[in-house]
Amino acid sequence: DEALVTYGNEVYKKRKEHFGFISQRLTDFCEQMQVKGITLVYRSSMPGQIMDLDYLRKNRVCEINHGKTLFGPHRDDLVIKKEDRDLKIFGSEGEHRIASHALRLTEVALIEQERKDESIKLLDEAIAELDDRRQEFFLKNLQGQILFATTRYIDHFGKHFVITDGAIKETH
Repeated sequence: DEALVTYGNEVYKKRKEHFGFISQRLTDFCEQMQVKGITLVYRSSMPGQIMDLDYLRKNRVCEINHGKTLFGPHRDDLVIKKEDRDLKIFGSEGEHRIASHALRLTEVALIEQERKDESIKLLDEAIAELDDRRQEFFLKNLQGQILFATTRYIDHFGKHFVITDGAIKETH
């Protein structure tokens, strides 16, 4: 319990530091891909997102009855909502895809902000199911070096290479 409180509070501290950025970026990216009304909600198993030894001790019997730890950052969840309704339940397949891609863009933005450096992005058919306009938006929001492996030709984005019988050739 002592280790869970110590490390759990460190996790909560970092999550609180980054939640506003993540939430706003996700909303912005979704709106730019024509999915309006998206919000991110953090569901915590701990009141106030603060690990407390007394709270854990008071709930020990409940945890023993369930046979697992019920409280802490490992039990928390992020919920994406559209107009205050859980997107997982009420969203369309297209909205799920767009939210998923928006989360990827948000993740990249957060990592690059923290590292103060651009990362190399590796994509594998990541946007094949998006329409052309949303593909273009997604790709324009990935700055820096990108390796994009796809069976579909995208003619308006960067350099193109074809691999045939193990040989790599740049195409124009």
